[in-house]
Amino acid sequence: MNKTLPKSSVVILLHTHMPYVLQHGTWPHGNTWLFEVVLESYIPLLNIINELHEQGLQSHLTLSISPILTEQLSHPEFPALLMQYALEQQVQAGTDIQKFMKYPHAAWNIPMGHYWKEWYSKRIHEFSTMYENSITNALRFLSEKKLIELIPTSITHAYLPLLQNSKAINLQIGKAISLHEQAYHCKPVAFWLPECGYSPEIPITDLHAVRGIQEYLINNGIRSTILNQTNKVEYSTDNSSIHYLPEHLRPLQLVQLQSTINDEQYLSVFIRHQDLCSKIWGEDIGYPAHADYLDFHKKEYDSSLKYWKVTNLHTGADSKQPYNPERAMQQTSYDAKEFVRELEAHVIAYQQIIDQPGVICLAFDTELFGHWWFEGPKFLQDLIQYISESDYVQMQTLSDAVSRHDHSSTVRSASGSWGKNGNMDSWLNQDTKSIWDAIHNAQTQLDSIVKSGTAFGNHKQHILSLALRELVLMQSSDWTWLISMNTASDYALQRFNNHHSTFDALLTMFVDMGDRETCTEEESQILARIAKRDDTLQEIEIQDWNHPT
Repeated sequence: MNKTLPKSSVVILLHTHMPYVLQHGTWPHGNTWLFEVVLESYIPLLNIINELHEQGLQSHLTLSISPILTEQLSHPEFPALLMQYALEQQVQAGTDIQKFMKYPHAAWNIPMGHYWKEWYSKRIHEFSTMYENSITNALRFLSEKKLIELIPTSITHAYLPLLQNSKAINLQIGKAISLHEQAYHCKPVAFWLPECGYSPEIPITDLHAVRGIQEYLINNGIRSTILNQTNKVEYSTDNSSIHYLPEHLRPLQLVQLQSTINDEQYLSVFIRHQDLCSKIWGEDIGYPAHADYLDFHKKEYDSSLKYWKVTNLHTGADSKQPYNPERAMQQTSYDAKEFVRELEAHVIAYQQIIDQPGVICLAFDTELFGHWWFEGPKFLQDLIQYISESDYVQMQTLSDAVSRHDHSSTVRSASGSWGKNGNMDSWLNQDTKSIWDAIHNAQTQLDSIVKSGTAFGNHKQHILSLALRELVLMQSSDWTWLISMNTASDYALQRFNNHHSTFDALLTMFVDMGDRETCTEEESQILARIAKRDDTLQEIEIQDWNHPT
């Protein structure tokens, strides 16, 4: 290895998203989902970024955040609802303690009950005092201080290759960028593709043409994105060294994905390292499976709180042992050190073949750290600390890594995702085909009305704007994923059907008005109820449907 080479880069992207659940159910599905990830993942993440800064370290994390999540976090009723939930959890911990005190065999649970009371008290204080009741403002502050990089993803986390309509794809990308700029006061040059979903050739029904995802990103001013390592990639380069790289080192080269329309335009592309991510992400082989970490699945039988450690992945719930927070937090240090050694081994091997620094791209759902893996935020903090001490790797944001690394290799990539089998099966299958048919039909219906060329009055424009918002909510990849995974599938199907039926009702109202431009009092009341029920994305107007492609 050439000792004079600069350190290789480690880019960690945390994809931050929750479907539109605020005020659409409580428990077990709805508000609770959102409150859990805010308290367990988002606030702890803000904490570690600030703590690292106080130690003189920048995290250099890149966070993609969906506009629909930003909308929920910024809703005027969100702070009070979150605080109410956190206080209820504190009360639950107290109730658990009183119960444990009555039974000698449960005495070992008492310290953990006090732990939960204190834990929720801290989160309440941090949210209300340190972050002044606003996660979005806290994120914007960190972005402005260059402690993190914020980038957008599509408005409602639509699986873009399956939309098959140029205006629908363009809206999900272009409007997401403008909403991101409005919320976080920064112009992004990178974009996270939901589910890492990419296709070089999408049949575009409204244009009778075929276009790739890269065209929509490039046309909207985006210059970089991330593809999963499972995508089959064809290199067209004279750099012979790339052909000698084994598969586990191939992702360390930043590449460019060329436009299929204009040879002078391209995207800088990071390849998400599948194996390295699996050491953290993998359910059975990843670090969260360690015996001492908090077990995600087992809760006290009449409580929402957890008191047991993983113990053994192959033992039943009855065999779980008591959780020890101090021991679990110590384990993160061992795991973080081991992971840095893995990173260093990869870049050393890479530089022995390619005489230049590499870049390791790691991408995860933010909610993994804290919600799914309770000790995850502490692991991240330890990881960033140990990387800062390394002689071989350094943390960088996605944009900084693009500026720093050569990406002379041009590639063509097949379709792919980070889902099961590396394709779109987790979103399009026998169980979800009818949903995609409904989405495609809705897109065609709306497009036909807009393309009629008629100049609609304010009332009719309002109806179409509401219909467009319902369409965008229908397009969320969360509904089809939950159905495919048979996880809260009833809730997901109900939510999709509600948005779909509302869309149909709005278009029926529009058509029934005929030449009439003013709504009746009854129609106005119906529209008011719809706007109140789905109180989000009010910046989306029907004029956005014809965003230039």
